[in-house]
Amino acid sequence: DPFLANSYYKNFEWNSNVTILTQDNPCLVIDELDVCIYGIGFSSFYSEGTLLNTLNIENRKSFNILLAHGTVDISVGEAVYNPMDSRQLELLGMDYIALGHFHNPYDRLSSKGIYNPGSPEPLGFDETGEHGVYKGILTMEDNGQKNLDVHFISTAKRFYENIEVNIGGCSTDSEVCEIISAALRNKDKERGIFSITLTGYVNKDFRVNCRLIQSMLSNEYFYIKIKDATLPDYDFDTLKYEQGLKGNFIRKVLTKIEETNNEKEKALLWKALYYGLEALDKGKIENII
Repeated sequence: DPFLANSYYKNFEWNSNVTILTQDNPCLVIDELDVCIYGIGFSSFYSEGTLLNTLNIENRKSFNILLAHGTVDISVGEAVYNPMDSRQLELLGMDYIALGHFHNPYDRLSSKGIYNPGSPEPLGFDETGEHGVYKGILTMEDNGQKNLDVHFISTAKRFYENIEVNIGGCSTDSEVCEIISAALRNKDKERGIFSITLTGYVNKDFRVNCRLIQSMLSNEYFYIKIKDATLPDYDFDTLKYEQGLKGNFIRKVLTKIEETNNEKEKALLWKALYYGLEALDKGKIENII
């Protein structure tokens, strides 16, 4: 959160054991531990330019730790959130750099003493995998050589997982439930938060009832949601020879699919083919894919 004029960081009367690191006060010195903790404070909601050039290490013989919030070696759209270069970070000479911003753990710069622990608990289906904290120990040898030992500790009580389940050939919701249960048999049902995407080709007269399936499975899992991405099982090899509007439509779209090498365009054409056939058969589109 930024250090604004109306910010609680500026106006609240904090206890003596709380230090707010700002651009004017970028360092906290803990003499009894011989530690200097640096922070890059935001004066606005985000910075498009790097704030690293505001830092200078006061005592290189001390343990120097940097807390920084931003994007490292990544460009995300036009507005980059406090961009930082790992080479610049390394040249600062910090003994440990604790990053924030992204919620998934990131230790690919560990050889440079740079870590992003992410959030101790995942917050959504875009934050899959293990979540936790990094525990780091800094020590100094008699000759002044500093050593850093870091390891990851899992703390998450829950985890998110996205799973695709092929239900091709199913003709009832009960059969779908059985296949989902089989796919999740070895999963941790108490901790898992599952998003199940149903795929495959199903009978064109069978409409998957996601709400019913969720209710049938809800007592077995802490949380589960179902999304239908199945496709009607049309026999295109037979249908394309039909006379009339349907056959002509199928032949034209299949020809376009064969002619294009653009995968995105090909996917859109397949969607158009299924939407068109469903509209021709039922007069409306019910299966959004």
